[in-house]
Amino acid sequence: MIVRDDGHHLVCIHQDEHARLSAACYREWADPIIEKKIWNERLHTAIVEHDRAWIPLDTHPIWNEEEGRPYDFTNYPEREKIAAYQTGINETEMMDEWAGLLVSRHLHSFFAQIRTDAAEAFKAEEQKRWERLRGEEESDDEKRALAVLKMCDELSLFACMNHPGARKEEEVPWFRDGFSMRFDFLNRQNVMPSWKNEEEIVLTPAPLGDKVQFPLKLRRVSKESIRDDGWKIAYDSTPIATQVVTFLTTS
Repeated sequence: MIVRDDGHHLVCIHQDEHARLSAACYREWADPIIEKKIWNERLHTAIVEHDRAWIPLDTHPIWNEEEGRPYDFTNYPEREKIAAYQTGINETEMMDEWAGLLVSRHLHSFFAQIRTDAAEAFKAEEQKRWERLRGEEESDDEKRALAVLKMCDELSLFACMNHPGARKEEEVPWFRDGFSMRFDFLNRQNVMPSWKNEEEIVLTPAPLGDKVQFPLKLRRVSKESIRDDGWKIAYDSTPIATQVVTFLTTS
């Protein structure tokens, strides 16, 4: 779950919905080299399915008593999250082995600096998966595809985690200085996002060949209803709403 505080409401977005926005960005990816790759559609599978692990968890989101808000993807209990990740990777691998490899690599990277027993066991198991699926060495295609997956993930996270129309100083810190990935077709420039208004996001330089407009599904859960009725009732009784997100190629 992605959760942002909008004052009187908690805005809740399912991770799988965020992944579908990521995949919509990939459909307009402007790198001509990627477009010609025979694994183009396999990468789409990895991007659209990269957060399928969260589908059952987000169906019944749980309350974090210590923080006074629901758990989100950054602080969900580790063992339960890892178990879900493994299921999600397994399911993606069933659809396409190379997509499963990319999702494994992507989720594994989140634990690079975490040394708990559960994290170490997860990383070791996933490394065995890599060797089973492609041997010990990372190919150039795998490296290139993983970078695109990460970029599309970050584009969607920027839209989901920030208040629509946020000024630069109001944005979540993660992407204020641009996104983490750089690409040859953009001359290795740092891609900077900025809100043009409450719907449109400008990317400079633009990694997308055409604008992306996406109806993002979410719930705006009233804090008053949470206080009065409890988290579960408040969440379940909140109707699904739509936030239109548009990535522009020019300002």
